[in-house]
Amino acid sequence: MPNPKLSIIIPVYNSEKYLPECLDSILAQDFREFEVICVNDASTDGSVEILDRYAKRDARFRILTQVHGGPGAARNLGMARAMGEYLYFMDSDDYLAVENAFSFMVEEMESRSLDILFFGTDLVFENDSLKESRYREMQRYLCTEEYGSFEMGRDLFRAMVAGGGFICNAWLQCARMEFLQEIHAVFPATDFYEDEVYTFRTLLQAGAACHAKQRLYVRRVREDSITTRRAVFRSVWEGVMAWKAMMGFLAEHRLGEMVHEAILLHLARRGQDLARKYQELPKSEQEKRWGIPEGERSFLDIVLNLQSVFRRQMASYLFPYHLFPRGTRIVIYGAGNVGREFYLQAAESCYVECVGILDRQAKKRRVDGLSVQPPEAIRSMEYDAVLIAVQDRKLAESIRENLHSLGVTDDRIAWDGSHYLKQDFFRGYYFPLLDRLKEEGKGDKGVS
Repeated sequence: MPNPKLSIIIPVYNSEKYLPECLDSILAQDFREFEVICVNDASTDGSVEILDRYAKRDARFRILTQVHGGPGAARNLGMARAMGEYLYFMDSDDYLAVENAFSFMVEEMESRSLDILFFGTDLVFENDSLKESRYREMQRYLCTEEYGSFEMGRDLFRAMVAGGGFICNAWLQCARMEFLQEIHAVFPATDFYEDEVYTFRTLLQAGAACHAKQRLYVRRVREDSITTRRAVFRSVWEGVMAWKAMMGFLAEHRLGEMVHEAILLHLARRGQDLARKYQELPKSEQEKRWGIPEGERSFLDIVLNLQSVFRRQMASYLFPYHLFPRGTRIVIYGAGNVGREFYLQAAESCYVECVGILDRQAKKRRVDGLSVQPPEAIRSMEYDAVLIAVQDRKLAESIRENLHSLGVTDDRIAWDGSHYLKQDFFRGYYFPLLDRLKEEGKGDKGVS
């Protein structure tokens, strides 16, 4: 069509099993003024035949082909050919959650005169085993908070980083094409972290931006995808290069002190995550660091050696001391970001004694100063309480059930996920407590 309102760009690489569901979800949309640009990234399976079939069926589908260059290069090629007023990216193994996804995007973009719109996603796991092993990692996509509208993208970025809801994936955002052209937005031509740099740069340069909680997309968590296959050194290295690019952007732009602090917090979180991934690599993969250029290897070393700085910057979780008497012997269940932060705070405070850390993925987890053990190890531990160190209520209930099966009674299980984030603790627990004390005449001293 000559002047589509919306351009959808889909990199396609060996996804014949999932591609029809993706394309059918587009055809089922109640909004019709779109074009679909599918970029064949040198697929070797039946994806090309599927694309040809849909292109013959509907003239709004266009097929481009490139030498295998990864999703970033494919998206860049699609952007260069797109003719729509608004731009949206999909992955070829995912699909749209609702039939009004496109109409919602366009209506929000136009009614609010937005440069960027963010929205929510659902998750579907290919099998129960994958759900068991990846749910905790993937739960960050299931954001229930709506951050709303802001006059500047940098302020939306600050709000989402503070709330733990900044997710960089391109398929969770719709953007105005003219804006992207003005800032020369491009993806790095990499296999990993290409969304990270693109979203970081575009949102921080955007005018009006909005986050809506509507879940318009379904992210398929499957075996042998880029996000689920076994980590390799290249993924860490490309992540460090993305970190370097974001740090370079920060050095080149004056965005205000509050935004500056949010950027440093985001970079601290990413640096911590990259260091953890590197530490979890097999030694044979770690040794590949010697195969990259010396300058990039030096930057890798900088990121890996800044852990203490990152920890101080990213302390966004508060250990729930209010749940325990002094001297309680606790076991932390969960060795993710929350559990690691809780362990470090507990070790430094000496208020409680941490006697162990449990995690279903114990072999893949490491926490400074203490080995991570499988849940079954609790049978041989001496403890007073088990602290469930995850925010998600559904996951916490699953862990509680696991603890019950191991003989742990409810009176020895503690969880307060709604107050784990620092701002949630102060806003939802500490400040109301001060108000109550003041009303009772017990908290006047020292409170003004």
